[in-house]
Amino acid sequence: MVLAGPRVAPDAPTPARERLIEETIALWQPRCSHRLSAEETRQMIKNVAGVFNLLARWDAEERGQEDAVPDAA
Repeated sequence: MVLAGPRVAPDAPTPARERLIEETIALWQPRCSHRLSAEETRQMIKNVAGVFNLLARWDAEERGQEDAVPDAA
């Protein structure tokens, strides 16, 4: 995970995560009819990351390199 360090819990707030949430809200809020909460935004980020992790896993499987992609937390 890009935003997790060795001593940071997976869901612990960090300046980088807070900045990502703020930037995501800034991007999507004009497109939403309701006010986005930080929790909704965290879920959006997690879902998008999940899609890309799945695509990376499928690509590694096609190449026969299943061990190259770590399991997403």
